Amino acid sequence: MARFDPYLNFSGNAEEAMKFYLSVFGGDLELIRFKDFPGGEAGVAADELDQLMHASLSLPDGRVLMASDAPLRMGKVQFGTSTHVMIGVDSADEARRLYAGLSEGAQHIVMPLGDAGFAELYAALQDRYGIHWMIYFAGNRAAAN
Repeated sequence: MARFDPYLNFSGNAEEAMKFYLSVFGGDLELIRFKDFPGGEAGVAADELDQLMHASLSLPDGRVLMASDAPLRMGKVQFGTSTHVMIGVDSADEARRLYAGLSEGAQHIVMPLGDAGFAELYAALQDRYGIHWMIYFAGNRAAAN
């Protein structure tokens, strides 16, 4: 079976965002800058050399959240509503913890954490970096289906 790990692009603040996600999710964070990658500086403006070519946050459950800064030559990063990162959790406490972390400074709370009918706890939000997240805890609804 294929494994799907999200890869996020940012406009110069990938390091800040990934350190924030480290504080929310835990795990181990690896950062590689354009200037540190052999050949990575090719075509990159001098003021972009310290930006992240690749960031990898290895999460406690074995999944990986990855990101990079996208220099303007690659095109402008535009956040839209067509893509969300869905996080399924095993406990109500974990749902509450993640919601508290991701909603801190959020740009938009689409649906606050609460009963959604199809899930004991569900939330949808756009975090401070423009990333759209959904948090899902089935709870007792899983046993009913």
